[in-house]
This record gives sequence, C-alpha cells and structure tokens, in this order.
Amino acid sequence: MRVQQWPGTVFPTEDHEVDQAIGALFQRAGWTTERLTPKDRDAIRKELVKWFNAKYSVNAILIALDRLPTGEKQEPRRREDVVTYIRTRMQAWYDDDNEDSPLAEAMHKPPRPGMSLAQWWILRQRNAANSDVSKSAAPLSERGREAREATMQQSRAPRRDPIARSRAKDQAIAEAMDSLLLPGAVAPTFEDAQSLLPASQRVTSRQVAVYAGQRSVIANDPKVRRIVERAVAEKRSLTPSETAVLRNAVRDAKARAAIGALEAMQSETAHDTEILSDAAWQILSYLERAMAPYMSLEGMVNLLDTQVRESS
Repeated sequence: MRVQQWPGTVFPTEDHEVDQAIGALFQRAGWTTERLTPKDRDAIRKELVKWFNAKYSVNAILIALDRLPTGEKQEPRRREDVVTYIRTRMQAWYDDDNEDSPLAEAMHKPPRPGMSLAQWWILRQRNAANSDVSKSAAPLSERGREAREATMQQSRAPRRDPIARSRAKDQAIAEAMDSLLLPGAVAPTFEDAQSLLPASQRVTSRQVAVYAGQRSVIANDPKVRRIVERAVAEKRSLTPSETAVLRNAVRDAKARAAIGALEAMQSETAHDTEILSDAAWQILSYLERAMAPYMSLEGMVNLLDTQVRESS
C-alpha cells in the first residue's frame, strides 16, 4: 500500500514504506537540502530501520531526537552531519537496564505510540464513514422551514430604492438622537452654531478648535500635500522612500502646529498679532469661531473647517 504523504503516526514495515517514512522524516526535520553521499544514505537507512522495527513512527523519532527518555532536552544539533546526529541522539533511547535482551535490541518504548499502515488505513476509513454520517443534514423543524420560507420570500422581493433606504436610515438616526434629549430641550441646528458665544461658554469648544486648527496646519502643509496628491494622481501606494519623506514632513508640520497653537492662545491675551506665524494665524481663525460644546467632536471639527474655508 502506498500513500501520497506518509503519516507521522505510522511506522513502516516494508522496504518501499521505509523510503517514504525516511522522506517524511527529512521533510519534517528540515533536512531536504542536506548533501548526502550514497554511503551516508545507506547509513541513515540502516540506523532508522532498527527504530522502525522497534515500532518507532516518524513522530516518535522526531521526539526522541529532541528529548531524552527522562523528558529532558537533548543537545541541539550543531555542526554534525545527519548520520552522526541521528546515531548519537538515538543512542540515548537504548535501554541499558533491560537484561532480557542484548544491548543492540534493548530499546525504550517509543515516546509516542505508533501503528502500522494497515491499522492507520482502517482507522482512516472508519473516521471517514463516521464523518459522513455526522455531516448528513438533519430535517428542518417547522420553525426552521418557516424561517427558510421567509428568507426566500425576502430574497425574491424587489429591492428598495437606495435613496429611500438612505433617507430612512438618516431618519432613524435622527429619531434615535432626539430620544436622547432632556425633556423640554430642542435639538441644535446648524444656524445655532453660527452665533459666537462668550469665551466662558466655549472652553470645551476652544480645545476642539485648537485641535482642528493644528490638524488643518498639518493637512495643508505644502510638502505633505505634494506627496499625497502625487500618489493619488498616480493611483498608487507610497514607496518606502516617499513614506519616510512624508513621515518627516508630518513630524515637522506637527511641530509648527504646536508652536502656532501656543502663539495663537498667547496673542488672545497679549493682543500682539504682528509677529504671528502662518500656523498661528490659521489656528487663531479656528479659535475665533469656537462654538457651543453640545456638538460631537467630528461635527464640531467639520463645522469649524467649513467656516474657516468660507471666510478665507
């Protein structure tokens, strides 16, 4: 009997099975690139046949090469050739205390039990038969049949207009947001955000304005925009060198934005705007448009961006 790939739990009993098992062992151990002479191959086969005859499977030999019978780790392979490595490591699995057999045949039990190829084949067929039985679909219950029928009817029904579906989704979101309002409160509108509030009522919004201004400074940096626009125009991803340049450009823009934020906030109290940098002027325009803090962060940032663009 021949198999396409030798099972690791099987010990060979025939010559052609030994060849397959040795091939599987070399593949599992990563020795397929070893340069072996015909003499080396014969020595390896002679050594392994002894262990195959002792019912050592490929898995058992791999464990024996790595572990001692006591469970301790064996010395790792260094510059030894494969023949010496197998012979010296498997030497530890001879049972010197066994007085019933000569030393050459006295071996410890395999670290992992194996089976013959015939036993493996029978077990495989049995598992396949059991698997086929377990995979057979059970009949649907009444509830299952109803669910299947409902699904089929839904799939046959004409699809809704995507625009109507989008409007219905927006309406559902708006109703969900309105349900979160306190009794008597009215949902804010876009027009409500146009009127500026006193600074005492815009503390949270000012922090968002600084964040939005710094983000705008980074996004509008000439170096950053040039690299991104080139990649978008050419419809490709950035090369490693372009990524490094973009990372440095973003880092420089972040530093300018941080310094500009400090200058902008200081100018509000010092009223000295003659020496402000471009980044500070941009962040200051965001600070002047800080609004009520009841909006979400994303909505507030988008609204600030819109107002600054319209005023510039």
